[in-house]
Amino acid sequence: KELTKITSQEGELPMILQKHKQEVKSLRQQIRRTQLNNSELQKKMNDLSEELWKANERKKKLEILTKRRDLLEREQLTIQIQDIYECLTNRDRKIQELERVIELSQKTHTQEVKSLLAKQK
Repeated sequence: KELTKITSQEGELPMILQKHKQEVKSLRQQIRRTQLNNSELQKKMNDLSEELWKANERKKKLEILTKRRDLLEREQLTIQIQDIYECLTNRDRKIQELERVIELSQKTHTQEVKSLLAKQK
């Protein structure tokens, strides 16, 4: 009689299984959202890294030009180099911020998954 009560449609076991199924579905959705968010942040970081690399290349070319003594626009190039340094510094900060965001996002996700798994046990 007890076994029928537990396994019947109104019993505890079907409700527990249904609740577990919903929690698993929710966790999977959360994982998908987090992975999507991480991939978007990674793409942004890669784009910024590429921009940084290009800016470094421009900086090197400008530095070579400023070393030429016969160059009349030396002062302009010095200003451009300073602007590029500022741009590179800002992009470095952005990259570091994105890396921190990714790291925090991954830590938060890991904690949430562990918490939800602990609740299931």
